Amino acid sequence: MSALGLRGHIPRNIRFSAALAASADASRVHHSSPQPCSFLQIRNEGANDIKVYWRVEDFTNDEHYFTIASTSEYEGPAEAKEFWVRSLVGPSDLVAIFYLRRG
Repeated sequence: MSALGLRGHIPRNIRFSAALAASADASRVHHSSPQPCSFLQIRNEGANDIKVYWRVEDFTNDEHYFTIASTSEYEGPAEAKEFWVRSLVGPSDLVAIFYLRRG
């Protein structure tokens, strides 16, 4: 995303640990604002791959996910307030940066 696209956004950083078999509540990553973000970065800082789900139903059924490899990241436009993560092998740490619109 260009610098112009980021202008006026408020970043919210969240550190999180993805577990192998965790509950939906423990696996939920969210920010405190009532509005969805417009851009999202998820950085996997751990040694294990993680699965990312956009809906709790998908997390529960283990379907409709994408994988972020260890020491890799996802970056792109996403109007989301929350997502769920699950590790493929063992615990893995991640950082999520939500870019919130002003106003």
